[in-house]
Amino acid sequence: MKVIFIILILIITLFSSENLKKTSLQIKGKEQFQSVGFHVNLTQEEKQYIKNKKTINVCIKSNQEPLVIKDKEDYSGISIDYLELVFKSTNMKFNYIYNHTVKDYLNGVKNGKCDMVSLVLTKQNQYKFLTPTIVSGTDAVVIATAIDTPYISDLNDLNNEKIMVQKDAKNFIKYIRHFYPNLNLIEVPKIDLQKVVSGKFYGTVGGSYLLAYKIQLEYPHSLKIMTKIGEEIEGSFGVSNREPLLLSILNKSITNMPLSVKENIMHSYKSIKVEKQIDYLLTAKIVAFFVLISILIILLYIREKRLSKVIQNEKNKFQNIFYKASDGTSILTNGIFTDCNDSLVKLLGYENRDQILNLTPSQLSPEYQPDGEKSLDKSIHMMNIVKKEGINHFEWKHIRADGEVFWADIMLTDISTKENETEIHVVWRDIQHRKELEDELVGLNSTLEEKVEIEVQKNKEQQLFLIQQSRLAQMGEMINMIAHQWRQPLNHLSMIIQNAVLKHKLGKFDEGMVKLSEDSQKQIKQMSQTIDDFRYFFKPNKHPKEFNVTTEILNALKLIKPSLEQELIVVETHLENDVLMKGHANELGQVLLNILNNAKDVLVEKNIDKKKIILVLLKKENENILITIEDNAGGIDDNIIYKIFDPYFSTKEEKNGTGLGLYMSKSIIEGQKQGRLSVKNGTKGAIFKIVLGGGIDT
Repeated sequence: MKVIFIILILIITLFSSENLKKTSLQIKGKEQFQSVGFHVNLTQEEKQYIKNKKTINVCIKSNQEPLVIKDKEDYSGISIDYLELVFKSTNMKFNYIYNHTVKDYLNGVKNGKCDMVSLVLTKQNQYKFLTPTIVSGTDAVVIATAIDTPYISDLNDLNNEKIMVQKDAKNFIKYIRHFYPNLNLIEVPKIDLQKVVSGKFYGTVGGSYLLAYKIQLEYPHSLKIMTKIGEEIEGSFGVSNREPLLLSILNKSITNMPLSVKENIMHSYKSIKVEKQIDYLLTAKIVAFFVLISILIILLYIREKRLSKVIQNEKNKFQNIFYKASDGTSILTNGIFTDCNDSLVKLLGYENRDQILNLTPSQLSPEYQPDGEKSLDKSIHMMNIVKKEGINHFEWKHIRADGEVFWADIMLTDISTKENETEIHVVWRDIQHRKELEDELVGLNSTLEEKVEIEVQKNKEQQLFLIQQSRLAQMGEMINMIAHQWRQPLNHLSMIIQNAVLKHKLGKFDEGMVKLSEDSQKQIKQMSQTIDDFRYFFKPNKHPKEFNVTTEILNALKLIKPSLEQELIVVETHLENDVLMKGHANELGQVLLNILNNAKDVLVEKNIDKKKIILVLLKKENENILITIEDNAGGIDDNIIYKIFDPYFSTKEEKNGTGLGLYMSKSIIEGQKQGRLSVKNGTKGAIFKIVLGGGIDT
């Protein structure tokens, strides 16, 4: 409880000290600080860059006091002093190019006239062509008013008073409106503090360093800083994306610059206290709720102690994961290695971690990657990807300490927690052995191609053998069908000859013999026509021609009709008229004849009691031609239906089946990817389906 009362007394004392109407505004002139050098650990590549570059061109502009102060041809200010210290520590010289407008100031970097600019906001960088360095300084956004203007604790209480703001400071205006969206901001080409003194504007907003500098020089007794707006803002030097090594050198210099030197520079140009007035109502509220707040602070303190212990335990776990991982792990901060584990030290062949820290990825890589791209350029590209995507996984060639080049599998993960700092977790895995095996596999594949070519040739020879066997089988089927069609005419001729012999014996040769001769000629002509039909049907065609699919189906049915009628098999057809396509008509006919013969054989084999039916369907379906042949023999056994298009597979082995008919039929239909031949079981029997899309070509 003593602690609570002590805090209460301090708060009351603080508010009592602010009870004065206003506090003094203190601005010091520039104090000379002792410029001392400091060590910057530069890589050989960075040293060579400074030597080759000779001079760094820096774009500066008006209205940046006291960051940049122009005095005739000489320049001074906070940014200039920073860069002069960098020069003393790295021997990197700077040349200053003065600009009057923001547009010229930024275009200097964009078009290559300048390598960097003297100031950009660290957070919410809006310029794709430059990158902020790490934070070089902080400032506060303040409002300046006439010295006798009453204090207002909340700018939202202003009654539409006009506030002056620089017109081209878009990010600055956006930042102010974030806190005070209703503030009446009037954008002007140039800040004129005299208009605040004269009362034309209630006040003006700007950086505390700039406004304090101008008030101290021109209006020390007329203007004052009333209050801050929002939180402190962070500033950086802006470096062209074309100069990654310059960015690295500046980051190292700012990091290693002693804090006392930085503070000496900042305070040499300005020391300011912002005016505040006591708000007695606010003080009463604070005092009234102070005890409750104090209790909450104590409870939060106890909770924080417990959480700190938990956090420390978790931190220890993650440190163990990082430092004891079998894979190499490291941390990249703004493109520089700032931490790594012993596995990475061992992987790269160094003696200790210190030899790796402060290096960049390109310094641990050969000059070029296998794709011909420079390691420096490609590493920047890879880090840009992880900034955008959050993660990046790739393979990379590295160099060990002894100069050996090896392949590593790299996983980058963005773990940044600060907007002005890019922090990347890197996992390394040696994949050199795997890459060597892949190279061996490429060699094996080259010999494998030769073996595959030999096997392909054997397969072609086997295919020719199958085609020859199929042709022999087709010839047998053709002869069998001719025999079916000749059987009846031969019987008829036999009867005619027997009648002629009988009449001769009886001596009854008369005009009836003429009719017997005519009948004989008719039967012989029918048999000859049968031979012509089969000869045309099996005659090979070299070139595809347009033909009538409907006619080809009818021709196939005509050839097989006698054998179907002999087995009392009925053919039902549903054919669209004049369905035309381009291809080889006789090859389609052979496929149809093969499937019809199979349907006939299965109907005869199963000897079903009901009416034996083969249903043939032809129709156009979109851009395709669809032919289905269905029987009512009960279907194909599910155990073999998937095999029926295989070569040498047959269910008619006892009847001298070759097992090549359906195999060759599928080869004809699908040989040049002009169609598809498939089979499935329907409700009554097997359904063979032919889909033709543009013709059959073998």
